[in-house]
Amino acid sequence: MASRIPLRGGRERGDAYRYRPSARQRGYSATYEKARELVLGRHPLCRVCESQGVTREAVETHHVVPVQADRHMADDVSNLLPVCYACHDAVEGMSWATLGERYGIRQW
Repeated sequence: MASRIPLRGGRERGDAYRYRPSARQRGYSATYEKARELVLGRHPLCRVCESQGVTREAVETHHVVPVQADRHMADDVSNLLPVCYACHDAVEGMSWATLGERYGIRQW
């Protein structure tokens, strides 16, 4: 089995994700799932869309500090940003400082 992880190229779930490791293998634990549900429960709207005057449901949480960079931040609620699908791709790789400058979003 190949160990490559394809880059995110939109939300296609076909062959590009065939060799992608499971969420658990990528560092997303049960503790992360609880933190994710907590964040989405408290903030059900996409914060990026909100900053632009648009109301859209948040369906994902974005790790501002990537899990690969610091595994301890994977479960930290203060590192999770509730976003919609489109905004998740748009904010990929942005720091809290960049999110603040571009969208007025500050860390919790």
